[in-house]
Amino acid sequence: MTIYPWDECDRNYRSVDVFCDMDTSGGGWTVLQRRISGSIDFNRSWSDYVTGFGNLQGNFWIGNDVIHQLTRTENVTLYVSITLAGGVTKYQEYQSFSVGNNSEKYRLFLQGPSHGTLGDSMVSTEYTGKLNRNLPGMLFSTHDQDNDRKSNGNCASTYGGGWWFNWCYVGYLNGPWKDSQWSSPWYPTVTTGTDIYGTLMMIRPNDEAVSDFTQLFS
Repeated sequence: MTIYPWDECDRNYRSVDVFCDMDTSGGGWTVLQRRISGSIDFNRSWSDYVTGFGNLQGNFWIGNDVIHQLTRTENVTLYVSITLAGGVTKYQEYQSFSVGNNSEKYRLFLQGPSHGTLGDSMVSTEYTGKLNRNLPGMLFSTHDQDNDRKSNGNCASTYGGGWWFNWCYVGYLNGPWKDSQWSSPWYPTVTTGTDIYGTLMMIRPNDEAVSDFTQLFS
């Protein structure tokens, strides 16, 4: 499907092709990230994460500029899921998701979670016993642009992918793809040694924002 995230008067005005999920939990989702194999390397540069990369029919990141445009009203729900061996999918929904612009280093704004089976590894992570892992307010980091809070290293370089790192994470879906032995992508629910068949991040407007959001679509 083709959408127009920018206003016509914006110098960045252009169309963007997106993948929509019309089946999960009532449908109406725009997919931001999907991984079903290791065919696409997610250890990419800052500019790659800004513009997006991959193939909408397979593995991709839609791009931080587009994510900002789609979420700038902050009235958007984020759906995160991990599919495990045997086809079991665990998910979590966060009730308010927004990403800042480039000058703000795509700062993450996140509230919730509202519900799910995956558990929260982004907003309130103290229960895991690992401190300084909450992601709200974090800036986006890549191997060539270190914006995390870790003073003695670059989380993106260490863990091989772009993300909103703190010191560093307990929830992280853009690391090196491994058929098994992922390094705790969603601690403590999905830990090292768990076979993962897929990851997904997608958004849809909250009920009161539906009319504004649908105007983006052609």
